[in-house]
Amino acid sequence: MLAISSLVLIAALSGQNRSVNIEPRVRPAPRADLIIDSTLVEVPVSVLDSRGAPVLGLTAADFELSEDGAAQVIRTFAGNDAPISAGIVLDTSHSMEPKLVQARGAVARLFHQAGDGDEFHLVEFNDAPRILCDLTANAAALERALNATSAHGWTALFDGIYTSARLMRRARNTRRALVILSDGEDNFSRMQASQLRSYLKEAGVVIYSIGLSPTRLGRYDRRHLRRLSRETGGWYYPAASVDDLKETVRSIGDAIRGQYVLGYTPSNSAAGGKYRQIGVRLPGARGLQVSWRTGYYAVSRSR
Repeated sequence: MLAISSLVLIAALSGQNRSVNIEPRVRPAPRADLIIDSTLVEVPVSVLDSRGAPVLGLTAADFELSEDGAAQVIRTFAGNDAPISAGIVLDTSHSMEPKLVQARGAVARLFHQAGDGDEFHLVEFNDAPRILCDLTANAAALERALNATSAHGWTALFDGIYTSARLMRRARNTRRALVILSDGEDNFSRMQASQLRSYLKEAGVVIYSIGLSPTRLGRYDRRHLRRLSRETGGWYYPAASVDDLKETVRSIGDAIRGQYVLGYTPSNSAAGGKYRQIGVRLPGARGLQVSWRTGYYAVSRSR
């Protein structure tokens, strides 16, 4: 699925952090703020070569796109030169204490590699998610907020991802990604995994997740992070130690900047609220790994 969805990465907030209240839905049904306008569907796509490096320079003509098996015409195309909006979702629970310094340094690399038009936000999570810095192009403000973090409390991973994805609704760029960094299982979120997956199917963001210290990360949560990354068109990166973090974050930065976004108007104009499966192909290309947003709910905007 390149724009090649554990680490998850709008003006700074006057030095004040914002706590976020998470009110989980009783049912993960589509809501007005989650719905995609069915007149245009945007599909983030990532393409990696056999070494895991982004494949750059592709054009719309290189891709074939389908919906529920029916071929679609690609009407809009954002390539590698388009600016990005990225959210960092950083685990600052108690277990991260011996790793937080290295994690900060690795994340800061993303801010310093920003190009013209790029913007970032920063969300931390422990007992609850907190917005440390809204979407901004100010790398110094982002790094100050990052360096003020401390490790304590439990791990509200799902709530942190949800908070970051909601912030991304105000992003100004078409290419949108979350970078999640965590070393532990979710043990304190109000939101359930199924509710988060339902929301992310409509959010239009790609998730790149880093699982630090796999011995501390239970199989259950690795499976969820891999699934979130796969379904949104991103990748999951295991990091066996803090020594792997810088290289892993560099790879994610390259993947985000190598992302493509394909836009199409569905040939099936009916709404109906049904889930539609998206397919992407690179005809004639061999040995490439392709990741893309796998589908969406066809529901017209109610307002």
